[in-house]
Amino acid sequence: MLKPVHNGYALTENYVYKDIAVPKGYVTDGISYKFRFVGILINKYDHRYIKAAIVHDWLTDLGDWDKANQYFEELLPETLTAKVMVKAVKIYKKVKGY
Repeated sequence: MLKPVHNGYALTENYVYKDIAVPKGYVTDGISYKFRFVGILINKYDHRYIKAAIVHDWLTDLGDWDKANQYFEELLPETLTAKVMVKAVKIYKKVKGY
């Protein structure tokens, strides 16, 4: 589904989730985080989180933050790490005013 490129990973095929289609070739930077130490705890391209990251990145690139955050939460597994990521995204959105 993904192949490495110079600035992240690119989709090798279209990815469809509900009413959105992320096109083949779209590049994601994986799970984004603002604090370096988080990288010790989370692999940016962890298979458990990457589909949520792809959909979230695509929708935020389109400016649809509400749907991006909703789908991000839906696609993540029920883990403590995922719950922390959802909370962080909500805080980031509020701070940035999206």
